[in-house]
Amino acid sequence: MTSRSKWIRYSEGRETRDLLIAALKDWRAVVFHPITAWRQLCSLRAASERVRRVNNQRFLKESLADSETVSVLSSLTKEQRRAVLIDEDHNLVVAAAGSGKTSVIVAKADWLIRKGYRRPSELLLLAFSRNARKELEDRLHRKGIADDLTVQTFHKLGMTIIGEAEGRRPTLSKVAEDGKALHELLKQIVNDLKVDGKLSGALLDWFQAEFAPYRREHEFQNQGEYFDYIRKHEIRSLNGEKVKSFEEC
Repeated sequence: MTSRSKWIRYSEGRETRDLLIAALKDWRAVVFHPITAWRQLCSLRAASERVRRVNNQRFLKESLADSETVSVLSSLTKEQRRAVLIDEDHNLVVAAAGSGKTSVIVAKADWLIRKGYRRPSELLLLAFSRNARKELEDRLHRKGIADDLTVQTFHKLGMTIIGEAEGRRPTLSKVAEDGKALHELLKQIVNDLKVDGKLSGALLDWFQAEFAPYRREHEFQNQGEYFDYIRKHEIRSLNGEKVKSFEEC
């Protein structure tokens, strides 16, 4: 890129803080003209934030049009590229299942290291499951940046932190390693929730939407297709009994 611009994070506005502190050192201005001093400080802070915002908008525009960046992030959509390029102190990216979250995480780690904004040892990548962690590691390995990066599950990270803080890792609950015990616990939780009328209704709606989207019989070409759909999704009542239609739930 021809421009030397980079994303300026909120915490990097140290120049503004330094100026504010320098202004406050002039205690006479604060004591004898407090309102004027306060207005000047607020104006200075607002101006600094405007400069940061303008810089970041220019940086995004230039980066999204830059041939090198486009080449590196060619497999991503424009919104995914924005998620990679924005390097704020705190970033929240909301995305649905199958929308490419893993690709964005890998691309962001690669981009931060490639641009020299972060060292591999400064990055921690977290996944919910071991399979997701393995997928992250495999993709990072193909990028050639897996060796110095820490990739863990939330569970392992939590256990590690507790172990270091307490001197020993906590004992896992039986249901964490016993599938049958977990199943019985979940059944008990569901039974407890069914006592409350509002909760049982919400629970029913959630299970219907999550495991088998509701479809009326007349939406199918014939009754056979409808029953195939029911069998495929194994529709059950809240008591765990198999039923032949949504209406029986």
